[in-house]
Amino acid sequence: MIMKNRSKFEKYLRLNGVTKRRFSEITGLKGQSINKYIDNPTLLRLSHLKLLSESDEGKYHNINEIELLNEISKC
Repeated sequence: MIMKNRSKFEKYLRLNGVTKRRFSEITGLKGQSINKYIDNPTLLRLSHLKLLSESDEGKYHNINEIELLNEISKC
């Protein structure tokens, strides 16, 4: 699968088993907001990061809020 047009954050999510659909289910975001937040993850609220870290995927991959913040800062 070619991922060159995707944001670094989206690549990170995909590598940890989180699709856009699952991202929406976890965070409660809908429609264009999904793309907006994935393309610019600095807009995510701490509550979104907490939900991501507490999700099944987050627990499985041992992702916490700090790791998510570090990944976002690389984008």
